[in-house]
Amino acid sequence: MGVIFAIAYYIVVTGFGFQISSEKLTSLATKFINYSTLILVIECIWRLMHPNLEYANFAVEGDVRWIYQYKFGGLMYVDSNAVAIHIVIILFFIFYREIEHDEHWNKTKIILIILLILTFSRAAWAGTLLGWIYVRFLRNQKIEFYLINLVFFSVLLIFFYKLYLEEKIASDLSFQSKLEIVGIVSQYFSNASIQEVFFGIGFSNSLERLGIYAHNFFMVFFIESGLIGLILLISMFIQISIATGKKALYIFVPFLITTLSSTITFMPFLYVSLALIFLMEKRKSKIELPEYSKA
Repeated sequence: MGVIFAIAYYIVVTGFGFQISSEKLTSLATKFINYSTLILVIECIWRLMHPNLEYANFAVEGDVRWIYQYKFGGLMYVDSNAVAIHIVIILFFIFYREIEHDEHWNKTKIILIILLILTFSRAAWAGTLLGWIYVRFLRNQKIEFYLINLVFFSVLLIFFYKLYLEEKIASDLSFQSKLEIVGIVSQYFSNASIQEVFFGIGFSNSLERLGIYAHNFFMVFFIESGLIGLILLISMFIQISIATGKKALYIFVPFLITTLSSTITFMPFLYVSLALIFLMEKRKSKIELPEYSKA
């Protein structure tokens, strides 16, 4: 039900947004950013003041990973990677407003970047960096440009992996766990029934079924909602991107990069951000919407 409720936020916010004036809509979007930032600051302070001491001496081959005690058992989420996803979405919603609506959010951006660093989420750091490169330099390119560069960087990554990363990853527990997950998921699908492949095993059941959380956003959706659910999700993302004139990619690009390695399925803040972008784009393009100055 959490997944359904999260997606329902898009419908509710969109429906409500059609009934208010542009000024009220802008105010609503501003409050969404400010209140989200405040909640994330509180979460960060609480998590750093309440380390999970079970992980205080967590070590791999003598290398103590002290940061893990500040990653688990947070106020909002079990894992700070989920907090990082939240931060990434709000941060890139701000980038959208700055670039497309000529606004300035420098102080809020600094706060969110500090909070992001303190999540110790490498996936979110990578998603933010690559998302920023997309926003600043790549978002107006044609599809051919992305395909050519995808091939180029894939080859470069393989070369870099063989030259430098292979030995390093072999001693990194986090990377090893991701490789282990791929094997476990492959084994699951090889034994899954036709019904499970097409309709899934139900949301929030993958951890119990696999014995480990799949981490990858699309992988989790595939396992839990099946092929049909995954197709519906991807179709919805494509439709939202089209409806917003591709402005939803401000959020989708860093979100999808981040969730290649870490994910959650209950994300109302994602759908609220997308709904606000949709509404603001419709206002900006002067498509006829009801305007109620008293709303």
